[in-house]
Amino acid sequence: MLTAVPAYSAPALEPSDTEVAVSFDEPSIARIKEALAPFKQKSKEGEVVLFDTVQRTLFGRGIVVRLRAFEGEEEITLKVRSPRAFPQASLWKNWESKCERDLSPYSARVACSITSPLMSGSLKNLLEGKKAPHELVPVAFWRFAEEVLGSTLPHMSLRVTEPAKIKKWKYVDAEGFRFGVPGELVLEVWKMPNGIQLPELSLKDRSTRANGRLQQLLHLLASQRVETVDLNPSKSEQFLEYLQ
Repeated sequence: MLTAVPAYSAPALEPSDTEVAVSFDEPSIARIKEALAPFKQKSKEGEVVLFDTVQRTLFGRGIVVRLRAFEGEEEITLKVRSPRAFPQASLWKNWESKCERDLSPYSARVACSITSPLMSGSLKNLLEGKKAPHELVPVAFWRFAEEVLGSTLPHMSLRVTEPAKIKKWKYVDAEGFRFGVPGELVLEVWKMPNGIQLPELSLKDRSTRANGRLQQLLHLLASQRVETVDLNPSKSEQFLEYLQ
C-alpha cells in the first residue's frame, strides 16, 4: 500500500500554454472535414480505454488515467485537473510531464499530466485479462498524483472501460489564410462503445493568445453552420459508464 506523500511548498501554477478545444454535434463531422480538406493533413486511428474504480474514485478527485494505442504506438497518461500545485520538474525528468490550461467556450481550468510509453500489445493484453490495470500504471504516476492532491489513491482497485475508437486528423494552415487560425488544428473523434461519436476541434497556443484563438475556432465553426456542444456529462464521464 502506498503511504501518504509529505507536503511541500510548491510554486503557484502559471501554465504558459493553453489547449483550446470546442466540442460540436456528430452530424457536423463530415462538414468540418470537408472545410479543412484543402489543408495539409495527417491522420491516424486507434483505441482508448480509461481506468477507474467502480466508485469512480479517480474521476471524483479530478483524475483521468488513459491508455491510448495508435498503430503500434501505445502510451499511458495520468491527468490531474485543477491541481493545488505542480510537482517539482526535477522529480519527473524521466517522464513526459506538462502543465497547461484547458479552455473551452464553457470552462477554463488547469491540468497537469504525466505520460509514459508502453510496450506494443499492452492494450491487447489488458483487454484479454493477461495484465491487470494496476500493472500498466507506473508507480511514479501515483506518486505524481498524490503529490498534487496530497493523499493516497486506490490504485490496486482499478477497473478498465471497454475500448472506444479514436480517429485523429491534424491540419496545417501556416498562414491562416482561410479561417484566420494559423498553425495546427486537430480534429479528434471518439466513437463510444454504443456507437455514438463525440467530435472535438482543438489547437494549442500560448496562454496570452488563448482567448483570441477560441474566438477564431468559434468563427470557423459558425462559418460552416456548426453549433458547439457543452458536453454534460463530460466525455470522460460518459466513457466511464463502460467500466467492466
